Amino acid sequence: MRGPEPFFTERDCAEFEKPGFEDFPYLVVHPVMGINHIILLPDRLARRTLLWIAEQQRAANRMPVSLALWWGDWMHLPAKGGASGVSKNPFPGFPLTGDIQPCARFPRTFATRASERRIASLELFIRRNPIRGFQFGEPWRGGRWATMDEAQWLFGRQASGAPAGLRECSECGDWKGKCLDPSLSGVDKQDFVVHVRCRCDNWNRCARCHRTLEARRLNSNYYDPRNGQIWFVPGLNALDHRC
Repeated sequence: MRGPEPFFTERDCAEFEKPGFEDFPYLVVHPVMGINHIILLPDRLARRTLLWIAEQQRAANRMPVSLALWWGDWMHLPAKGGASGVSKNPFPGFPLTGDIQPCARFPRTFATRASERRIASLELFIRRNPIRGFQFGEPWRGGRWATMDEAQWLFGRQASGAPAGLRECSECGDWKGKCLDPSLSGVDKQDFVVHVRCRCDNWNRCARCHRTLEARRLNSNYYDPRNGQIWFVPGLNALDHRC
């Protein structure tokens, strides 16, 4: 069972239910719950081409992607798994644009007066829906309550100081595996299990330059032997990448 999610309030839910951007088609990349990064797409491309672009974007970023085709006509692609048709954005949130690069360079014909109008419309939509009333973060680091068996065999630390259950990667030397989070130990008188990733597991790449979006995998944990703690890398860090 996952831990509670304390970051949503009634005010936030009301903000999320506002009408979405309606100048189709466009992509929405979901780096973290509550944030929608919008990428405008040319409006004369075939449906199969638009879906191909969405698939390539998802394959590079390794984050959930939604393709807005028309009112009531959306395709959602989770970080892993197949696409599915939905009637609206499955992850409502506050809009942003300009930070996550698209996987394709669109022809010059896209830079027409019509596209300039769409860009201006998107910028106005973002200004009218600024981020507010929302806290970002993952206090539970994507973990869950430990079972009785896990609380026993993952208890304590190794001779190196690393939490029991972790091992050094033979390729990069980082620690990886499953362990009890030291900082969450004893929360509600229970232990918390988290997954730890090494640098080799970093799969989030920019769709434009193909370099990693962050030094470590987004929305994952890593172990720092210098202080003996587990640290979470938020998906929001994707917005800081520059080619």
